[in-house]
Amino acid sequence: MTNKVFAYVDGSFNSEYEIYGCGVVISHNGMLHEKQHASYNEDFAKLRNIAGECEASKYAMYYALTNNIPEITIYHDYVGVGAWCTGKWQAKQDYTREYREFFNKVSHKVKVNFVKVKGHSGVELNERADRLAKNAISEFIMEIKNA
Repeated sequence: MTNKVFAYVDGSFNSEYEIYGCGVVISHNGMLHEKQHASYNEDFAKLRNIAGECEASKYAMYYALTNNIPEITIYHDYVGVGAWCTGKWQAKQDYTREYREFFNKVSHKVKVNFVKVKGHSGVELNERADRLAKNAISEFIMEIKNA
C-alpha cells in the first residue's frame, strides 16, 4: 500500500453552532498527511455532517491534483461521497451538484476511486479522520468564544 496514494475522509457537525468540520488523512510516499478544517456556511449547515464529508473528499482530490498524483483512492463512511460523483445518486441540491462538478473537473487529470467503509468500526485511519473533523469544530468554537 505504500506505493498507492489513498485518503480517509470524514465529516462532523455541531448543531448548536451549525458548524461543519472535515478531517482527512492522506497516505503518500509512505507518510501520513493530515488536514482538518471547520467552518460555518448557512447553505452547508443544512447538510450537517455531509458538508464535512464532501469537503474532506474535495481536499483529498485537490491534494492529488496539486501534487501531480495520477490516482487516489478515497475511503469514506458516508455513501454519498462516492455516489454523487459516480452518478449512482442524483445531485439534486446546489451543493451536491457543485461537489459533483468539482469531481468531474479533477477526474480529467486524476483517477479517483471511492471505497465505502463502515464508520465507527475501528478502522484506524477512518477513526483518525473522524477525530480530526471533531477537533476542527472544537477549535473553531474556541475561536468564536475567544473573539
